[in-house]
Amino acid sequence: MKVPLTALAEEHGFSGVVLVTRGKEVLGDALPLIDDRVTVEHLLTHTSGIGDYCDEEADPPPPPTPFLATSAGYLAALDGYPQVAPPGTEFRCNNGAFAVLGLIAERIAGIPFADLVRIRVTEPAGLADTAFLRSDALPARTATGYLEDSRTNVFSLPVAGFADGGIYSSAPDFRRFWPALLGGRILPREWVDRMLRPHAERYGLGFWLPRPGVVHPERRRPRRHVLEHTRAGVRARRDPDLEQPPRWRPPAGVAGRVLHEGLTPSGTKATFGEFNGLAAYLSRGA
Repeated sequence: MKVPLTALAEEHGFSGVVLVTRGKEVLGDALPLIDDRVTVEHLLTHTSGIGDYCDEEADPPPPPTPFLATSAGYLAALDGYPQVAPPGTEFRCNNGAFAVLGLIAERIAGIPFADLVRIRVTEPAGLADTAFLRSDALPARTATGYLEDSRTNVFSLPVAGFADGGIYSSAPDFRRFWPALLGGRILPREWVDRMLRPHAERYGLGFWLPRPGVVHPERRRPRRHVLEHTRAGVRARRDPDLEQPPRWRPPAGVAGRVLHEGLTPSGTKATFGEFNGLAAYLSRGA
């Protein structure tokens, strides 16, 4: 049964309305195996307990999903996985939870998720090179992912990414994104603060938190922490190399490592300092 939003607003405030909204209130009869009690906050904090269509800890691992390209395809792929734990009782990284969040966002906004990200994230942040691209129609300057044996990973990932990962970007856009997010240009500052507070064990709302007592990058010394994007969210960690003023010089091979490991759907593994340095290096045309 739906709870009136006005009553929720009086009890939890506007941001609380979003977090306590139950997935079924938006999805209706879709994904019937998801517990009726699962909320947006459960999905954001990996505590929903829903079955994961892409469980990276499963043995054997789930089969690749190379043909996923639309929200209808993701909806079909997410169906059929029973609840594995009651909502709010267990922390377990869950790619499917973020895909479900994408479906919820689409239904609320009434537009495709990729368009929503463009309108609400990449355009306000000035990210001209960041988008959900199709793997079968990549621009010529796009880096491709790879496997351990050096083959491309085109058959290991969906045709087009979704809310659980797969967006393409560039080094300069990575440099622009974090100041835009932390400065309140994408979300109100109070929402960013709430995202970076613990909601589960060492986890915020889509953010890994570095350790007890450190819940977000320090405002006065922002270079003391770096943020890394993974399929499960964004990880914030302390980087002692960034304690000193940045004096970056591109060591041998770092450009290739960043381009292949940091700018593909496999996730970012280079430090924020390296991204800054690489962006400056590339902007000089070197």
